[in-house]
Amino acid sequence: MKRRAMLLAGTGVLAGCAGVDIADYAGQQPALDLKAYFNGRVEGHGIFTDRGDKVVKRFVVLMDCRWDGDAGVLDEDFTYSDGTKQRRVWRVTKLADGRYTGRADDVVGEAQGQARGNALRWNYTLVLPGRPQLGGADGRLDVPDGRAGAAQSHAHDQARHPPRRRHAVVPQAAMNPRLRDWQGRRVWIVGASSGIGEAVATLLHARGAVVHVSARSTEALQRFAATHPGAHALPLDVCDAAQVRSAAEAIAREGPLDLVLYCAGTYRAMRATAFDLAQARQHLDVNYGGVLNVLDAVLPGLLEHGGHLSLVASVAGYRGLPNSLAYGPTKAAMIQLAETLHIDWPNAASASASSRPASSRRR
Repeated sequence: MKRRAMLLAGTGVLAGCAGVDIADYAGQQPALDLKAYFNGRVEGHGIFTDRGDKVVKRFVVLMDCRWDGDAGVLDEDFTYSDGTKQRRVWRVTKLADGRYTGRADDVVGEAQGQARGNALRWNYTLVLPGRPQLGGADGRLDVPDGRAGAAQSHAHDQARHPPRRRHAVVPQAAMNPRLRDWQGRRVWIVGASSGIGEAVATLLHARGAVVHVSARSTEALQRFAATHPGAHALPLDVCDAAQVRSAAEAIAREGPLDLVLYCAGTYRAMRATAFDLAQARQHLDVNYGGVLNVLDAVLPGLLEHGGHLSLVASVAGYRGLPNSLAYGPTKAAMIQLAETLHIDWPNAASASASSRPASSRRR
């Protein structure tokens, strides 16, 4: 079994924000059980940030997790964006009342964890080889972590170490539960006339899902429906909230949705030397405003019936890229929206980052 987790380093959520406590997440569902979630193969992605929250390094971690009763081993292999690699093996013990302890070779003493609802707070002191602390020994970094992979150094640690980077690696509470059996699942894919949306619609239809496809191109949607028996075509413009709501209501009359996937998007290269306000607004209306129109139409039903929401974003949303003056900010907004939704609603998946050809335009 392979699971995915999002791991962040350097930004404060639970640990870094005054007044936020792990107990605040006690009622959040689904409840996190480390033994159930970190069991088997887990893939995680994360970042390092400096003290100005600038991303300085990214990483992928593959974890082999196994449990014997309440004793677990999390064997982590990290690959960093600069080509370096690292291994850490956590030996974790589950205690009563949602408490956990853990040990690893580069961790001083014992890590302390506390789970509440769908959140985990994980505190430990990490040895930083070659980073001298006062007194000449290897540096030590006190790391309090939180639900969203939160981590922020204590004030005394910040005084000991220059503002280079902070490091925390703790898996987030379980993301949205993975849908594995698509037979009979009801799916609405917005932006399905070509590219990623059409490919996903084709795949899920082949796996037995009841697929509803939307985009502006009536011809493309009808062609898809004709070649995929049982698929439903609902042409619309995502910028028109009334059209979006009408389509959502038509789908809802047949039953609740299991997944809404937003793939609609537009891209036109733009630089500061050729700024075009109308084009910038068009990107905003389609790439972000369209998401809000869909969210307004489907959110109550998804919350009531436990459906899922997934947003297709772009790597351009993580940092500035050439020719992305109009496109990149809208994708950054989409990523922020998905991650914020996930705090209140675990079935809202974080936006997936996908690169797209310059000519990609699906509405």
